[in-house]
Amino acid sequence: SIRDMVERAWTTMPDYHEELLGMVAEGDVVAVHLRISGTQLGDWGPLPPTGKRLEFEEMLMLTFNDAGQVVHQRGIVDNLAGLRQAGVMPTPKQ
Repeated sequence: SIRDMVERAWTTMPDYHEELLGMVAEGDVVAVHLRISGTQLGDWGPLPPTGKRLEFEEMLMLTFNDAGQVVHQRGIVDNLAGLRQAGVMPTPKQ
């Protein structure tokens, strides 16, 4: 399922890039903080291509088994920031 998620990201943003901002490990769990960027040239869920460059952050909690394979992934993505950059959500007034 992780491979499918990454392949969909590449379809949405062919120049998809993840920047590691931080990582903490304890036991079999690793917390990861990422910055995601790319140009939205494919569908992003129901949003058709905008051609705009998007940048937003994601937090992941990964659980590994004894063989070093991810057996559970849970995360939260700041999609609202991406939707604002895509022009489909308003930016709050200061």
